[in-house]
Amino acid sequence: MKTNQQLKSSSTANLLIMQELINQELIRRQKRTLAIDERLKIRDLPLRAVTRSTLLLDIKRHIDTAVSVENITIQHLLYQLPPDYWHSFGRSYPKYYVELKDALLQKEIDLRVLVE
Repeated sequence: MKTNQQLKSSSTANLLIMQELINQELIRRQKRTLAIDERLKIRDLPLRAVTRSTLLLDIKRHIDTAVSVENITIQHLLYQLPPDYWHSFGRSYPKYYVELKDALLQKEIDLRVLVE
């Protein structure tokens, strides 16, 4: 509701600037996802069950989806998650973050690609 009020009270120039920033963010996310196998899912990563379940529960809190989070590809998650998600996950769960980083490296994905 607050966002709608802000949009209504914003000038057209400000809205165009916001639109351009959103477009730039979408292009940036699209470029970084091209390096990742489009079929790779979190369940395909070599993670311990506790790490996988913690990650899936945390992701579920950040995105709105009708399908199981386990069935969403990592590429799709990159579009859905907030830009700073991986940093906050690393701060909240440092041990699981390291394990996730290692699992991604085994799949030849550098976590910096996700974080940038």
